[in-house]
Amino acid sequence: MFMNSVKVNRRTNTCYIDWKDAEATLQLTRALLATRFGLDLQLPRDRLCPALTSRVNYIHFIKALLGKIDDKTCSDDKVIWGIDIGTGASCIYPLLGAKMHGWHFVATEVDPVSVESAKRNVSINGLDELIEVRSRTPEESSSVVEHVARERVFHFTMCNPPFFVSSKAVRKVEHMSVMHDGNPMRACMATTLEACTDGGETEFVKRMVDESTRIPLQCRWWTSLLGCKKSLRVVWDYLHGGCKSMPIGLDLTVEEGELVQGKTTRWVIAWSFFSAAEKEPDSLVVKKPDSKRRRINDGDDDD
Repeated sequence: MFMNSVKVNRRTNTCYIDWKDAEATLQLTRALLATRFGLDLQLPRDRLCPALTSRVNYIHFIKALLGKIDDKTCSDDKVIWGIDIGTGASCIYPLLGAKMHGWHFVATEVDPVSVESAKRNVSINGLDELIEVRSRTPEESSSVVEHVARERVFHFTMCNPPFFVSSKAVRKVEHMSVMHDGNPMRACMATTLEACTDGGETEFVKRMVDESTRIPLQCRWWTSLLGCKKSLRVVWDYLHGGCKSMPIGLDLTVEEGELVQGKTTRWVIAWSFFSAAEKEPDSLVVKKPDSKRRRINDGDDDD
């Protein structure tokens, strides 16, 4: 499986796997998914290969959030519905959520190549009854999540937004990684569409916040992953004053999570507008909670 990615260090006479090789990263992810979750993953070679540990950590975070809702509709024997915004070619979050917990997903994607790949991954794993992959139409292009969330009440959203403002910013981060410790980042197979968006991740999530305020009760927990810690503060401040369209008469609860895997940390921001009667008492006060670390003992060092 890794034979083509094995290199020889002539100085030490040892072999090692070259993790700059995109194929090696893909094969590792496929092996972990197959052995740990019984999932098969097929990907175009020019699309983002997900680092598994951070994806599993995000699923754990969502599961914990659902436990905060004092509502029988979120018990383990009930149907749970989620939205995955920008599911990518792998459709990784719906695959994991469906396989681990039996959750139902509507997964959206704008890239036609990724849409077809995501549908294929759902089908080869026999999860068509739990996951629906949708291509966003031109009429929906200005909406991040609102066009789907209006259809029914969902329990949660998930999103791994494009981190960067431009491809130039991506190259700068890669260069800094090499200069810091001599080791390049894991092979980046992301397209510009997957990695970059106007304003970066903070502007993308602020758009999510704006849309959630127009339909606050269509989803119990609105959430998004964040790649930079400073982005967490920007979104937090936007939720607590920066956004001028907050619904009146509804409680706002904000949670954050710190997802740690290997040398990489990611952050999650989550917010909810459901009334006090539908929340557990300890989640009613709007205050910044302690960060929650969700670790996987056998995690790799990827993002």
